[in-house]
Formats: sequence, structure tokens, C-alpha cells
Amino acid sequence: MPEESSQFQQLAHDALAFGGVELSVAAGVWIFLRFSLPREHRAKLIVPALLLLSYVVIAVAKTALPSQAPSYKYVGTVALLLLLLGCGRLVTIFVIDWLITRRLHRPTPKIIRDIVEGMIVMGAVLLTLRAAGVDATSLLTTSALLTAIIGLSLQDTLGNLFAGLSLQAEEPFRVGDWIQYDREAGHIGQVKEINWRATKMINLDLVEITIPNGQLARASIVNFTKPSALSRRQIVFTIPHDFAPLRVKQVIERALTEVPGMRSQPPPSVITHEIVERGIEYCARFFIENFAERELIDAHVRDRVWYALSRVQIPIATPVQRMELREHTRQTDADDAREEERARARAVRKLDFLRDLPDEAIQTLAHQSSTALYEPDEIVVRQGEHGGEFYVCLEGELSVLHSTGGGPRREVARLGPGGIFGEVALMTGQQRTATVKAVTPCRLLTLGKTAFSEILAKNPQLAERISERLAERQATLMAFAESLDENERKSIHEDQNQLLDRIRRFFSL
Repeated sequence: MPEESSQFQQLAHDALAFGGVELSVAAGVWIFLRFSLPREHRAKLIVPALLLLSYVVIAVAKTALPSQAPSYKYVGTVALLLLLLGCGRLVTIFVIDWLITRRLHRPTPKIIRDIVEGMIVMGAVLLTLRAAGVDATSLLTTSALLTAIIGLSLQDTLGNLFAGLSLQAEEPFRVGDWIQYDREAGHIGQVKEINWRATKMINLDLVEITIPNGQLARASIVNFTKPSALSRRQIVFTIPHDFAPLRVKQVIERALTEVPGMRSQPPPSVITHEIVERGIEYCARFFIENFAERELIDAHVRDRVWYALSRVQIPIATPVQRMELREHTRQTDADDAREEERARARAVRKLDFLRDLPDEAIQTLAHQSSTALYEPDEIVVRQGEHGGEFYVCLEGELSVLHSTGGGPRREVARLGPGGIFGEVALMTGQQRTATVKAVTPCRLLTLGKTAFSEILAKNPQLAERISERLAERQATLMAFAESLDENERKSIHEDQNQLLDRIRRFFSL
């Protein structure tokens, strides 16, 4: 036993003597990096640990060989190469991942890491060859013909390498940026990796595109993420010549408010883009911040504009060469109109404060009413605006939002089929007392002041029933306002008598 212990100690002493200082320093650096690197970077320490462990195994095995053995020199050469590679890999991780990345607060490009690691491997091989007695310069001074062949075969590879270095030096884009590297719409994607040969990016179809760095260096690059994440979008709509541009722009601008994903600042705008044969082109311009959602946001804008235009009976122009053959008769058109009017009359009669009206009055209201469609998240009326329309929900669900003192809007009620809103502004001429927004696709019945003026003139007692209904609506707001202070309660309270007086004055009863 003492003899075996003595032999083990001698082997350990010999292994330490062969690169022992370097091994000790490398082990200290490895332990330091193990506890100081972020968790996601610690996996990089596995390779240098394996290299250094292999070096220890081979160094110990070398000490067991006689110095005159033919394999003694080769084993020592392999051990030296493993030691140099392990130490070089640790130096790379220390400098790039611990020092540079922490200072710049962003990951180092992969191409830089590849070049540094390649130079370290080359240096380790040259030092190992020199230690083995091989003249490294003799390997580099081969025949001119072989050098020319290798140079020509690596022409594209070297071109991509230097192009990659140029891209890294100029930094026209970084990993995570959205870019377009030529004029084709399909060549847009988010940069995922920049290596020594090519740049990889992912498009909206989740397809990986690999572009050689040489091609990128020659192409014009559009970066949608610089100088800021804001990016302006443009959508063109063509409207027939019959409609005044000012009115069309007002309708579209109103539709461009509070679209999901659209930035309110800078504000959206609408310009007259061009006058063409089939109509006038209007360009809706707006800003977004999440470029990855651009197609979804564009779709929301198109939907909003369509709904807004359909409510005011402004069509989107169709190509002039389009032909539609439809069979219509005056009788079928009249039947459709009468059925639609009967449906509106049924909806009007269901209103509690209009239920006792004679059939003639109900038909008058139905005839002068109209229906409108709204998409989810679209605002129907806004608190503080003036408006002369009264709405009945025929289909869908709406959210009633109220804001006090300029604070955030809070939901105070939900309206479903049969729900009504807008009666306060219609009957008193006051500003809207709440904001109403569509939660699901909605179809609304709209009644205006003109129709009610005629009905109230023939049925004065109707004003009293309407004032009772309005007082109930105010009570709903007061229930919501229980947590408000005294001044805020007074700002939203109106009793039935005040409402009745306002209705009579507004309609000159």
C-alpha cells in the first residue's frame, strides 16, 4: 500500500509539472465564471471543462509512459493542444460573455465570437506544432498553384466573411430588428442570427430565410426598428367621385381612433392621395410600434373604415370593368324595404316609453330610422360629444364607460339586444354623458331628432314618460358614483323635473 500511494503521488507531481500552473489558473477562472455568469450562459462552460479534464487524463497517462517510448512525444503534443484549447475557450467566454456583454448590455454578434474562437484554435494549433518541432512557416509556403486554387475556391466564402465584418462594423441592423433587404415584400423578416457567412431571419410565415452576407452588403436595407420602434403604415381607399373629400376624410379619421395596436401619438391622418378613373384615392396614415403585428393592425384599420363608410352610405369604389348582372323588380325591392321597415317598427315598439304610442307614430319612427353595423372595440358615441342620435341595440353587446374629472374610463353597464343609449343627448341637446363601445359585432337602430320632433308635437304626454326613463338612467350613473365625492355626484345628477323642462325647451313644446 505505501508503494502504490507513493506512485500515485509521483504521477500527480509529474502531471502538475506539465502545465500545472496553467491548469490551476484555468480551474480558478472556470469556477469564477461558473458563479458569475448568468444562468443561460453557463452551458458554454461545458466544452472547456471537458477539454481541461481530457488534458488531465492524458497528462497523467503520459507520466506513466517511459520517456524513450515512441508515443511519449505524441501524447504530450495532444495534451498540450487540449490545454491550449481549453484555456483559449475560457478566455473567449471571459472576455466576450462576462466582460463585453455585461458592459454593452447586449449579446455579442455570433460572427465576432466565431472569428475570435477561430483565431484561438489556429493559434493553439500553431503553438502546438512549434512545441512539437514542426516549422509552421513551411506549411504556409506551399506551391503558388495550390494557393491560387484554394483562394479561388474560397472566394465566395471570404467575400461573405468580410461582408459580415463590414455589416458588424456599420451595424445597419441588429439581432431582433425587422428589416427588408430589397424591394420585394416577401423579403421582410426579423433578424435572428448574424454569423460569419450569412444572416438568418424569420418572416411572418415563421419561415427561416438565410441571406449570404455578400448579398446583404450589396442590397439596400430598410430597417423598420431604427431609429425607433415607431413605424408608419399607409392604406389606400378608393371612393366614388360623388362624395365630397372633406366628408370622406372626416368619416375615415373618426374610424381611426382607438384601433387596437395603433399609436395615438403621432396622430393618424387622412390625405387625398390621387384622383383616378374609378374614384378618389384616400390614404390613411398611422403609426404602429409592434411591427410584427402590422398585418393584423392593417386588417383592423380596413375593417373599421368599411364599417364607418357603410354607416353613412358611402361605398368603396369598384373597378370600372366590373360587371354585375342582377335581377330586380320594383315589386321585390318594395317588399324588401317594407320587411326591413316592419322589423324596425317591431324594435321601436319594444321600447318601454314608446310602447303606448299609436301605430301611426310607431310607423313614422320606423320609417325615419336606420340601421348601422359596428365591429368589436369600435366606439359608437363618446362622452362629452354633442350628438342628435338615439340608439337601440338589435344584435350584439356594448359596454357603457364613464369618466369623471378627466380620469380613466370605467365600465358602468353592459347593453345587449333591446338596450338603448343616447336618449339624454337626443332629448335635451346635452353632451353625451358616457362612452359606448362595441364588445361584439353589433347592429344598431338609429333614431334622430327630426322623427321625435314630429311625434312629440302630436303626443306631448310622451315627454313625461321619456323624462322618467332618463331619470332611471341617471340613477344608474349615481349608483356607480357612490364612491365619488359630493362635487362629483352633483356633476352627474339630474332629477326628473329638470329633464322634463329641458326636453320641452329643446323640442319647443
